[in-house]
Amino acid sequence: MPNWYYICSLVLSAVVLHTKPWRLGRREKHLPPGPPTQFLIGNAAQYPKVFPYFKFVEWAKTYGDVFSLKIMNNTIIVINSAAAVKEILDKQGVLTGNRPEFHMLVRADGPTMPNQNMDTHVWKSGRKAARAFLTSNGLKAHWPTQQAEFAQFLVDILDRPEDLFTHLKRTMVSTVTTLVYGKRLPHYEGTEAETYFKGVKLLNEVMDPTAHPPIDLFPALKYVPARWASWKGLCARTKSLRDGLYTGLFTEVEQKVASGTDVGSYLGNILLNLDELEMNTDEAKAMAKVLMDAGAETSTSYLQSFVLALINFPECQKRAQREIDEVVGADRLPTFEDFPNLPYVNAFIKEVHRFRPVVPLGLPHSAAQDVKYKGYIIPAGSTILTNLWGIYHDTRFFTAPERFMPERFLESEFGTRTDIKVDLEGFRENLPFGSGRRICPGTEMASKTIAINALNLLWAFNFAQDNSGTGGMEIDAYQKPGVELAAHPFSCGVAVRDEKRAALLRDWHTETSRSD
Repeated sequence: MPNWYYICSLVLSAVVLHTKPWRLGRREKHLPPGPPTQFLIGNAAQYPKVFPYFKFVEWAKTYGDVFSLKIMNNTIIVINSAAAVKEILDKQGVLTGNRPEFHMLVRADGPTMPNQNMDTHVWKSGRKAARAFLTSNGLKAHWPTQQAEFAQFLVDILDRPEDLFTHLKRTMVSTVTTLVYGKRLPHYEGTEAETYFKGVKLLNEVMDPTAHPPIDLFPALKYVPARWASWKGLCARTKSLRDGLYTGLFTEVEQKVASGTDVGSYLGNILLNLDELEMNTDEAKAMAKVLMDAGAETSTSYLQSFVLALINFPECQKRAQREIDEVVGADRLPTFEDFPNLPYVNAFIKEVHRFRPVVPLGLPHSAAQDVKYKGYIIPAGSTILTNLWGIYHDTRFFTAPERFMPERFLESEFGTRTDIKVDLEGFRENLPFGSGRRICPGTEMASKTIAINALNLLWAFNFAQDNSGTGGMEIDAYQKPGVELAAHPFSCGVAVRDEKRAALLRDWHTETSRSD
């Protein structure tokens, strides 16, 4: 049975016969510099298979903040500074806001706003719908239901601290299903929360570019029979599981809207305003799925890293708790109004974003037209990657970037060096949430969800390493496939800080459960 390497060889031979082979893999003169290319394949053999941002940091030191890679006749542009992000993706967002073609993703997940170009109806109507929902007032209206989720999260930890990892996943999924579908998920096992993360695992496998044939480079591979293409089976399994999940959730809301019993969920509002939003029901279903993926998975990954930071840097945990005790005390629960008086807690939250960015290479952009940058041309169709890992671990801007140091954000706005003058062009607080026209529309919701849960955890519990051998924060503690930096399952020691806090948590849970 031929494997995909053999098939690619045949396709490559066909390509060579129908083009000028001496041009394949060569870096054009107008491109930013980059590592030397090889005949036909360009930089394909050098492209790192796992955690590519480490190699990108190394190349950036040699070839500059913006360098290019060639994969046959395809161009990849890697951005390694905040200033270059601003110039290429923010200022020229109209030209650099498209997405590269990703056949496997579309095959497994369908056309959705994140994987479509900006001139498509799917992207335009989806963006409009997202902005209509993700307003400050809209989020405020849903705050009571979110409070119920956060209260259950803390009581779940209180009752079953050994299941912390699962509690994190359930809470973040249920928070989003409550907002989007009007449905809480009080349990993990056997519910949509468990199905959701099974689907995420499959989708991450789909999105691992080193595990599958380069279909977007060789479109003819789309027609290879399924018995010779295991990736087609993976896409089919992913689509079946995720379609089943989202169709079920969608149908429940559709029925409630028809009967007039929907409680003002995001999807329900969309279904009542399809004409105004210029959407059909399939697009509404896809939009709800996008919000689920954007809100649940990334917030879960962040809070996993937050807990890992607590157990790996206990002195930082203690300092944050001392600050909370001075401002909040043990007689009441913390609130959003406390954040302005908690500078170190804010710094801790920001340092986790810097130290372990959830999406280290961002989501890829594509140039719709030729783009100029410092005398170079980024050609139309180029894939553009933002090396957030490299930006946040650059010694030119950050003192000892491999050390976890929340206090750096007390010394400067973006945690940057104070011992020398640093050009802060391009740095902004929401840099981890994207750039240009593709910046995440749910940034405010995600930031608030992350912040209040982080504050609650610090106020309520002490976290420590256990004897399981898990819970490290080195890069091997994170899963490799996909675009997110998500931790492998881990356990840790968790103990409520005192009985007064335990009683407050139970009272809060009872109160929010009653109002819910």
